[in-house]
Amino acid sequence: MNKQRTLNNTKLDDSDLDMFQIPNQYQRLLRKDIVHSYYEYYLNGVIGEADQYIELISALRDASPTDEFVIRINSVGGDLATALAIINAIKETQAHVVGFISTQILRYIIFIIEYFGSLPFASVNIINFPLWLTIFVYLLMFIFVFLKNKKHSV
Repeated sequence: MNKQRTLNNTKLDDSDLDMFQIPNQYQRLLRKDIVHSYYEYYLNGVIGEADQYIELISALRDASPTDEFVIRINSVGGDLATALAIINAIKETQAHVVGFISTQILRYIIFIIEYFGSLPFASVNIINFPLWLTIFVYLLMFIFVFLKNKKHSV
């Protein structure tokens, strides 16, 4: 009994599909396409209501393990519930997420450092720190960053 199938609105029998058969020698060959998506998102200004960030939250939750997100944060703060929703979406995602904190937080950090640095008892005096130790510390940091980047690129 031949089953009727259609191809482009044309009725075909099983005998008509013989031309589409794959030879046995090629049946072990598999093809896998890996799709990699890169997303870049900017959180600028005051963080508002969660409905303004649905696109980001949905994209994070729907992402695959091969996707990559870069989130650049340039904000002084805002709605805590929205921030928690974004944080939870980052925790739940399968994608690789990288975040950068930009100018607003940096301004705050510099302000705090300058304020506490202006206090008379808030100074540190390092009498002798050898050049060889400085070079050694920078070399260790370079090796650490190089190995970490190499591990993520594989």
